[in-house]
Amino acid sequence: MKTLAVCTRYFDENVNSVTTKFWSLVQIFDYKSSDTSNTGGTAERLYDELIKSFEDTRIPLTNIIDFASDGCNVMFGKNNSVASRMKQLQDGIVVMKCICHSLHLCVSEACKVLPKHSEDLARNIYNFNHSSKRQAALQEFQDFCNVEPHKLLRPAQIRWLSLLQWDALKLFFTSQWMEEKLVAAENLFHELNDVWLRLYYLFLDWVLPKVVKMNEYFQSEKVVITVLHLKMVEMFTELLSTYMNPHVIMKNRDLNNLQPDNEQYFLPLSQIYLGHIAENGGDHFHPTKNMLDLMTTSNLYLHLRCNTKEQNEDNTDRENKNVHAENDSDADEDIVIEILK
Repeated sequence: MKTLAVCTRYFDENVNSVTTKFWSLVQIFDYKSSDTSNTGGTAERLYDELIKSFEDTRIPLTNIIDFASDGCNVMFGKNNSVASRMKQLQDGIVVMKCICHSLHLCVSEACKVLPKHSEDLARNIYNFNHSSKRQAALQEFQDFCNVEPHKLLRPAQIRWLSLLQWDALKLFFTSQWMEEKLVAAENLFHELNDVWLRLYYLFLDWVLPKVVKMNEYFQSEKVVITVLHLKMVEMFTELLSTYMNPHVIMKNRDLNNLQPDNEQYFLPLSQIYLGHIAENGGDHFHPTKNMLDLMTTSNLYLHLRCNTKEQNEDNTDRENKNVHAENDSDADEDIVIEILK
C-alpha cells in the first residue's frame, strides 16, 4: 500500500502565527481496489485525490494559495504534473519545490564523480561492524583514542565517515586483521591507511556541511521563504568562488546568467580551493598524479554541484529574490556530519 501524506500551512488565529498541520493520508495503491492499482500513482490521480480531500471537508479551493512538494516529475514535471494542474486551478497559485530535496539531488549528482572506493569504504565498514561483538570491540579503540563511542549508522546514498573516528577505526581494523586474519578486515585496513582516500574525505568533510547547514535552516518551523533566494545566492557564490575566476563572478551580478560549467571561467587547478585538503594535506599537497586526480575530481564535483543547482532552481526562487528579511542567527548553528553517531 502506498500513501500520499498531505500537510497544510495556514495562519492560525488562535496562536497568531503561521502553523503547519497534518491534513490527510491518501491511499494511492489500495489492495481492496483493482482500479487504483491499474491507475497507479499518476499526476492526474494524485491531483484528483488531493482536491477531493479538500472538497470532502468543504474547504473552498479558492483558499489554496501555494503548493509545495519534492521535485520529482510526477509532482513538478513541466507539462503533466500535480504542480502544473495546481497552476491551472486558479490564477496566482505559487508552486515551489522542496529546497532541501533539490539540494540533496545536487549533492547526489555531484558525488557520482568521486572514486567508487571512497563510497565503498563507508558501506564496507558498516557491513563489517554490524554485529554487536564487533561494535563492542570497536568501542575499546574509541575509548583509547578518546573519541565518543558512536554507533555505526546505515550509510545513505551520500556516504562519508567521521574523520574524528578515523584513527580509532584504523586501530580496530589493524587488530581485526592481525588477530582474526580476515580478508575483509585487511582490505579495510589498507583503505583506511590510504592517504589519498583520506584526502577525499577531508574534501567532503569541508563541502558537505554547507548543504546540511542550509537544509537545517530551511527545515526550521519558522517562515524563512523571505530569505530563500538570499541564502541560495550566498552558498552558490561561495561554491563558485572555489574554482571560478573571481572577476567573472563580480561582473555577473545576476548569477542566473552565469554558466557554472563554462571551463573558460575556471581557475587553474593549482589555484582552486579545496578546504580541509589544502589545510591538512601536509606533505601530500604537491603536484603529483594522485594530487592532480584529486584536484580534478574535486573541481568536477564543485562545478557539477553548482550546475545541478542551476538546473534544479525554479521560477519561484527567482520571484523571491526581491523579498528580504533579517537573518535569524539562531538558525546558523554548526552541523557535524558523520556516519558514526
